[in-house]
Amino acid sequence: MNGFLASQPCHDVPTVAKRWSVSERTVRRLIASGKIGVLRIAGTTRIPESEQERYLRESFTPSTITRKRTPVPVSQIVAAVARRHRSPCSGGGA
Repeated sequence: MNGFLASQPCHDVPTVAKRWSVSERTVRRLIASGKIGVLRIAGTTRIPESEQERYLRESFTPSTITRKRTPVPVSQIVAAVARRHRSPCSGGGA
């Protein structure tokens, strides 16, 4: 057995998709585009853990992660909706 294969924990596409909470198709697209390196063994596609970690590290740098937004109070949302739905003809008698 190849020493590289013996020392590298690898996972199949469905397992990686589940770990990353994405579809199998997304993982396959990343493979097809060359963004993730794979091992093809006896007709199966295996993704080494080191390759998964490399892709995640390079893809999700601090600049690509957005800050959490400050929650907006419900009263402000209700007021904004009320202003938006006010009819231009409402108000003033008839």
